[in-house]
Amino acid sequence: GCRFPRGGVTGLAKAFVSLSRTVKMVKKTPTEVFESLSVVTDPSKLAIMTLLSRLGDWSYLAGEKFAYLAVLAVTNMVQKTLSNGLFDWSAKSLAALGYLSLVVFSDIDTAHYFGERALQM
Repeated sequence: GCRFPRGGVTGLAKAFVSLSRTVKMVKKTPTEVFESLSVVTDPSKLAIMTLLSRLGDWSYLAGEKFAYLAVLAVTNMVQKTLSNGLFDWSAKSLAALGYLSLVVFSDIDTAHYFGERALQM
């Protein structure tokens, strides 16, 4: 399951750590792995990704107070893509991870790399 922390400093810290780990994980993943991902058909995994996608959208729209939930949703969706395969929202989540790496870490090369991988999906 997915555990999300409460807001405040703890929520922001967990979101930052999750973002850092996910960015490192994706950067270490060979391009061949992205190309060989199969499409997920398991209904329970599809439902989890749908929920995470909606949670990310809702928390982003809710404002700064819930921004950490948007970050956690994106990082969880990318991690689930790499561990389970392709979902409808896999490309969107990888592109969002690129956006976050640009905004948080000011790393344009990583953001570009993630954008290219998302387009290939």
